[in-house]
Amino acid sequence: MIRSRAPVRISLGGGGTDISPYKDEHGGIVLSTTIDRYTYCTVKKSDVSIYQSQFARAAKRFLNRRGKVSIMHFSEAPAGSGLGGSSTLMVAILKALGEYHNVKLSLHELAEAAYHIERDLLGMKGGWQDQFAAAYGGWNLMEFSRKHTKIVRLNIAEDTLRELLASLILVDLGKSHFSPDLIERQIASFKRPEVLANLERMKDITRQMVVRILAGDVSELGSLLTQEWDLKKTLDKKISNATIDGFHAGMLKRGAVGGKLLGAGNWGHMVFISDISKREGLLKYVESTGFHSVPFKFDSQGVVAWAV
Repeated sequence: MIRSRAPVRISLGGGGTDISPYKDEHGGIVLSTTIDRYTYCTVKKSDVSIYQSQFARAAKRFLNRRGKVSIMHFSEAPAGSGLGGSSTLMVAILKALGEYHNVKLSLHELAEAAYHIERDLLGMKGGWQDQFAAAYGGWNLMEFSRKHTKIVRLNIAEDTLRELLASLILVDLGKSHFSPDLIERQIASFKRPEVLANLERMKDITRQMVVRILAGDVSELGSLLTQEWDLKKTLDKKISNATIDGFHAGMLKRGAVGGKLLGAGNWGHMVFISDISKREGLLKYVESTGFHSVPFKFDSQGVVAWAV
C-alpha cells in the first residue's frame, strides 16, 4: 500500500497570467506558497479496480501500467476552495500511483503530467501554477512561457516567515466556486487591450511582492495584495460580488493592510495581511460575518509518498 500527501497553495500574485494562450504569447509569473492543508491518496492492490474519481481513472490510464488497484483519496481543501484543490488532488494521485508502479517522475515531470491529464485528457480549464505548487511546495516564484516553466525557490528569512504567519489571515467564505465559465471568459478577454495591460500590471505587482518579502516588508505586501485584487476584478465582472467586496472593505476598515480573493473568483477563500495589533478584532469580525478564519502553517515539502 502506498500513500501520498500534497499541499494546497495560497496564490499571492499573478494568478491568471499562467493561463494559455496568455502565458504562451506574453509570459506569466506567479508568486505562491503552500500550506498545511493537504490532499491524501492511497493506492493498494485490489481484486477489482476501484477508482474513486475520474481523476484516479485518468491517472491510471495515463501511466499505462497493468494490475488492478484501488485508488482512494480525500482532501482538506476540496475543489472550488480557491486553494488549487483539484490540481493538488491530481498531483497526489499521480505521486502515489507512480510510487506503486515504480514509475520515477521528477517534480517537474509530475506537475506537467498532472496538467496534461487535467487540461488535455479531462478537458478541465485552468492555469499551470497549481500543479507546480503542489509538487514543489514552499514559497516559489513561477515563471511561465510557451516552452518552459521555471520554479525559483525564495530564500525567505526565518523572521520574515514568522512575521508573515503572524500577519496573514486566511478566510473561508463558506461557498465553493466552480470556475470553468469564468476561465473561458477570461481566455476570451485576452484579446482586449485593456485586459492585456492589466495583466502586465499584475505581473509587475507580483515582482514587487517578491522584493518586499525578501526585504522583510510584510506591511507593504498587504498594499500590493489589494492592488493586485483590484486589477484581477477588471478581468471579469463575476470574479467578485457585492458580498465579497463588502467583506473586503470591512476588513480594511478594521485594520487589515490588504487582501484578495484566492483562485479564479466568486467565493472560495480570501487572504489578508493584518496589522498585528488589530488581529484579534479582525478575527472577531470574520466570525461575526458568518465566515471562518482558517489557522495554518507553511508547508515546505511539497508532495510526498510513503509505504504502509
